[in-house]
Amino acid sequence: MPQRRIIQIACIAASAASLAAGFAMADLWLGVGMVAAAALSWLGSRGRIFRGMNSSVLVFSTGLAAIGLLLGAGPIWMILGATFALSGWDLALFDRSLAVALPDHSTRRLETRHLRSLALALVSGALAAIAGPVIHFQIPLGGMMALVLLALFGIDRVWRGLSINK
Repeated sequence: MPQRRIIQIACIAASAASLAAGFAMADLWLGVGMVAAAALSWLGSRGRIFRGMNSSVLVFSTGLAAIGLLLGAGPIWMILGATFALSGWDLALFDRSLAVALPDHSTRRLETRHLRSLALALVSGALAAIAGPVIHFQIPLGGMMALVLLALFGIDRVWRGLSINK
């Protein structure tokens, strides 16, 4: 089994576990049942019959995370659940796009690049989403603009570093 499929199944399991933990800690047991239904739908969408369901299940999982936030479930658990759901969806689409016959060395190199960029995007996005409600400080407009430019420069450097043929 290719590495991308193993990681996809792990992301689906991590999404379900995170969402279920958030709902369970808030005593929202109906939410835990809905998460179980979402996880089964994810696994069902891996088969041939329900292959086009990945986007629907992503919307359902993200909606569960949003509902969990509105009902008082732990925000970190809901953010992690939505993040892992997004990564599972991305890997499902990536797996479908690699269904064409490519040489093994090309597939492995493309898979490695995709997994690196996905990890970078998800980790930075999850950290920003988790840190947002926690950190409170005031920055003048000029300082904020300088920080945004610095962040864009850093992202550009990281992206160029990942795109170099290795």
